[in-house]
Amino acid sequence: MLQYNHSDLVPSVQLFIFVEGVQNIANFTLKIGSKIIDSEQIYTISDIKNDVIYYKSDDNCSCSIPVKNLSIACIRPLMSKEDITLIFKNLSEKESLNPPSTTKNNQNNNNYFGEILYSNNPSKICKLLVYFNQLEKNAVLTKSDQVIYDRALNHLANEISVVSKVPLNLTKNKILSIMGK
Repeated sequence: MLQYNHSDLVPSVQLFIFVEGVQNIANFTLKIGSKIIDSEQIYTISDIKNDVIYYKSDDNCSCSIPVKNLSIACIRPLMSKEDITLIFKNLSEKESLNPPSTTKNNQNNNNYFGEILYSNNPSKICKLLVYFNQLEKNAVLTKSDQVIYDRALNHLANEISVVSKVPLNLTKNKILSIMGK
């Protein structure tokens, strides 16, 4: 639904999206300059016209998406500082994934773990990180597992870094420290 802030005629969109494990992004307003995130990177909204959001990455890659497709594409606003506190708590509790018993080979595992990354759900990504951290204590991760682990760590750390305005390397170190690595 496209709405206008009449005080300055800046287009904005009021949305309701539920992301399991993240409390404060259910009801929000996106406007020009707002940050959004997909399963890969963070973008800044550059325009909103006719229920279409136009957004750019830091390297000026431009994209657009109809508002109604945001949740289907797993695009959401950034977490709040309160959500980040909850994410750190989740990491410290070391709740891990329980992959389905049908994922006994690497190809199936990679598909399952890739779907978690694509879901762009911080709570599930935390469980994925804890799973790989625990797995790594008993054996060396396969190359494909290491790639997924690194992507999950980078994705979560990048978002937390932007929201909390803390350098990325310090954010990664904090996440690793919380997990006991």
